[in-house]
Amino acid sequence: MSEAVFSGASSDAWAELGGLPPIPPAPPLLTAEEALWLAMLLQALNRVVTEPGSGDRAFLRDLRGKHPDCLTERQRAHVMRLAWRYRHQIKPALRPGRDPDQEAKCSRNCM
Repeated sequence: MSEAVFSGASSDAWAELGGLPPIPPAPPLLTAEEALWLAMLLQALNRVVTEPGSGDRAFLRDLRGKHPDCLTERQRAHVMRLAWRYRHQIKPALRPGRDPDQEAKCSRNCM
């Protein structure tokens, strides 16, 4: 291949390779019920008592005011881990049913 393909100097470089690469599909959005539950969970987690200066507090502070659809999958997974960690300080209706880390381990090991 030519040097122009890697340097970005030629706009025809992508045409030589067969066009633009395909755009990956967007991640699935949450349903309205899931988004509402996650928003309520985030509000509840912002009221829990955490250790001063902890990473949990900083993470939750960074998520304040964000719509649940704007969270990445990793952020949602971390929110679930925090909900499990502080489950005794939040309402029973908002608590996760099982430990998300154990659930992930089981799904990997049970296959």
